[in-house]
Amino acid sequence: SEVWKLADEKYSNIKFSDYNLFIIFHAGVSSGLDLGTFSIDRNLPSLYLGQSAFKKVYGDQFTGISTRSGKIINSIILPETESRELTAVDNSKILIQITINGALAANIASHLGLPDLFDTETGLSAIGRFGLMDGQAISANYGMFPPEPSPWEKMFLGWEQPVTLNINNSHPNISVRLTASIKDTTLLKIPINSSEYFLVENRQQDANKDKVKITYKKNGQTFNTIIQADTNGLFNVTPDKIDGGVIVDVDEFDAAVPGNGIVIWHIDEKIINDKLADNKINSDPNARGVYVEEADGIFDIGKRFDTIFGISIGEGTNEDFWYSGNKAKLYKNKFSPDSKPNTKSNSGSNSLITMENFSVVSNKMSFNLNYSSGNIKLISSTKLNKFSY
Repeated sequence: SEVWKLADEKYSNIKFSDYNLFIIFHAGVSSGLDLGTFSIDRNLPSLYLGQSAFKKVYGDQFTGISTRSGKIINSIILPETESRELTAVDNSKILIQITINGALAANIASHLGLPDLFDTETGLSAIGRFGLMDGQAISANYGMFPPEPSPWEKMFLGWEQPVTLNINNSHPNISVRLTASIKDTTLLKIPINSSEYFLVENRQQDANKDKVKITYKKNGQTFNTIIQADTNGLFNVTPDKIDGGVIVDVDEFDAAVPGNGIVIWHIDEKIINDKLADNKINSDPNARGVYVEEADGIFDIGKRFDTIFGISIGEGTNEDFWYSGNKAKLYKNKFSPDSKPNTKSNSGSNSLITMENFSVVSNKMSFNLNYSSGNIKLISSTKLNKFSY
């Protein structure tokens, strides 16, 4: 409130009513980035304040912060940078360069109406680098650019609609959005029960097969650079590859996802509906509304790990994707009621769903699907919502 009153006094020529989103940038860094080091944090949080948040402070009568030319009804609060100085093991000082591009994108998405998909009780990751609304995605590639929104986020905003599985389609194909034709399926919905379903998509770091193209500005000039894949065939963008500039564009935002292949999401609309108003969709690690079925069988997204470099937070790896050739120890190229992870509902009931024989990584991938478990087999009928056992 004080910031906007001061801004109104200083910039009397600005017509605030011409704008619908407002950002306050403050000096220094924020308190929202966890680098795994102990410190007494006196920094400001980064967050989006909409009308509902303001009303919690000012009461239901709040209609906006008054200025001479309109009312301020929202504010994003962000730092000038997230770069910070740390002490190395030899007591020397090192600069960790982190930008606010990811934070800008996520807070604008909050303004559009998206809820957070990290654990809002602890701040820990819940979907990792598989979708925009998670802290690990916001800081992906040192904050330079986040991945595209997850399919549920796109559905929530009305940007995408999945194709609901035809029960007679036992060999579906899933194409990457960026290179798909109008007839291709890019998002498949497989119902589990009345409130739960799987979303199946194909994510690729370099769908165009031309490496990662970065556009950045330095000293008022615009430059382009090509990022090469590492020895694992994955793309990682680090500040030293940008030569001191500021990234303004990237040809594929999914260069920020942690690998390539099919991603399977487990969506529980009951949890989402119950917790949406409180922004706690993924606040219970044992009952999340939106999460990734991690193909390696180890649910470590959001877990904290001690390493020789300090504490790291699980954000997903290439072994969490489903594809032929996945070298994870527990991976069997099969997602079924008795696999790890399994296709059971959040209540533990058997969905009878089995997905197996995922193809090798490519822009169009396939797998086999059937509804059976032991001696139980699902028999299709003319209507998708009617089944007999």
